[in-house]
Amino acid sequence: MHRSVQYGVMARPREFDDDSVRAALLKQFWSCGFSETSLPDLESATGLSRKSLYNAFGDKHEMFVAALRAFTQSAVQENLVPLRSLERPLESIEAVLLGLVALAGTEAGRNGCMICNTSREAIADDADVRPQIDAYFAGVERAMR
Repeated sequence: MHRSVQYGVMARPREFDDDSVRAALLKQFWSCGFSETSLPDLESATGLSRKSLYNAFGDKHEMFVAALRAFTQSAVQENLVPLRSLERPLESIEAVLLGLVALAGTEAGRNGCMICNTSREAIADDADVRPQIDAYFAGVERAMR
């Protein structure tokens, strides 16, 4: 009698740092937007093959949604949290706006706001993207009030 023995497939350990790849994905999408970013662009930006990207981070849409979420979290910390100062609200608004103006004149600020840029793309109406855009703008409005 012959027995079939199945062995579990052991996944190879990843040979890349997830956070570094996520940062590269964010930078690529922020620079070119969703529609102007191709899969070869993402491969080039991360140094990973399409298969590795898909296995680790999902399809292009999922990669973009995650990148937008990361940008939003960072923007909230950098821009909205300081606006919530109850002690000196007008000075807080002025400081944030002056910081954004100063940032706009630098290489880091060249791409503008990823949320604003995304709101002008067709993907802005996507069910996974629209709530992020709306929540951020509602947060800006609440913070300014």
